[in-house]
This record gives sequence, C-alpha cells and structure tokens, in this order.
Amino acid sequence: MVHRFKDLINVIHGFASIAQSKVSNDFTKNALDQIINASKRAIYLTKEILTLTGERKYEMKDSDLNKIILSMKTTIQALVGENIKVIYDLFKDSLKVNLDIRAFDEIMTNLILNAKEAMPEGGIIKIKTEKISVQEKQYALLSLSDTGAGMNEETKQRIFEPFFTTKGTKGTGLGLPIVYRIINDHKGYIEVESELGKGTTFKIYLPIIDNGL
Repeated sequence: MVHRFKDLINVIHGFASIAQSKVSNDFTKNALDQIINASKRAIYLTKEILTLTGERKYEMKDSDLNKIILSMKTTIQALVGENIKVIYDLFKDSLKVNLDIRAFDEIMTNLILNAKEAMPEGGIIKIKTEKISVQEKQYALLSLSDTGAGMNEETKQRIFEPFFTTKGTKGTGLGLPIVYRIINDHKGYIEVESELGKGTTFKIYLPIIDNGL
C-alpha cells in the first residue's frame, strides 16, 4: 500500500512540475510550487514508513566512519547555526564499517536536529568516535552529546517508539524510530544516556569490518 501511495504522489509531483514550466500566472505558479513541495514531503514520508516496516533497500558500502563524519562538517554546521559549537573528537585510526551513506546521513541529521532543538539558547555538541570491544566483537562507537535540556526517565524509555513525540503537532514521532531501525538494519545498536538539565548522549555501535577485507 505504501508503494502504491508513493506511485500516486510521484504522478502528482511529475504533472505539477510539468505544469509549472508551462504557466506564467504568478498565483498559479505559486500554487503549483506548494503542490510540488507537499508532494516531496509526502514522498519522503513514504520512505520513512518503508524504513520502519523493513521494506527499505540499502546500498551498502565499506567506508571509513571518520572520513564520512569529516565530509559532513559543512552540512552539520549549517544545521546547527551560529549559536551551537560542534566539537569533533575522532579516533586516531580509521574505523572501517559497512553502511549506506544516505541512511547514515539521515541518522546524523535526525540526531543533530534533536540536539539543536534541545538547546534553543545555544550550547555544545560533541561528536566522538572510538573503537571498543563488546563480548569479543569489535565495534566503532559513535557518540553524539549535547548540553541541552535532557530527558526524564519516562521520555527516555519511549523515544524509539514510532509516533511518540514531545513536540506536539510539530513532530511526527518518526525521527528516532527510523534512526533505531536503520542502525538495527546495519547490525548495530543504539543507546541513550540523558538527565534533565544535563544534556543527552546517543551512542551508536556499528560492527567493524575485519581488517583483512
């Protein structure tokens, strides 16, 4: 059903785009622009739903986690704005992991925006990577910490539930559940540490690729 819905939205988006290039009336062009933007958001929403239902297809690639994060520095700074300082503390050696670059971008974007919303007056985000061993298995550990408002225990226990949100009508309640699903699909896992008034830290564990690969 989601795929069929996405196909219908693609048709709406396609014809609106064609029509917009054929009209000169300002009101009509603006109306078509609104239709195009709404259809883009609907298409993105279908992708989020497909992620939650396990129907999403990934393009997996062996990558260095540190290099990917460094390549995102400009984007991250644009997301946080001028009132938030971003500190990078990356592991001295490469951390080879197998992941979908676009999916990882979604993870980072969701977590960065959540951290920003927790610090309306500004603050600090720290992005740290390290190599750890858990039950004799090697992981790349990515930690993203903020100095924001933090969460109470009840909220912390529910943040990965689909459609749970503390943002009222401004939130869909899909951001963190999608982060959870993507990481799970990458054979990793995520933990959260938070305390009211003392900020939040998300810890993402991704399996390290064997050095022989």
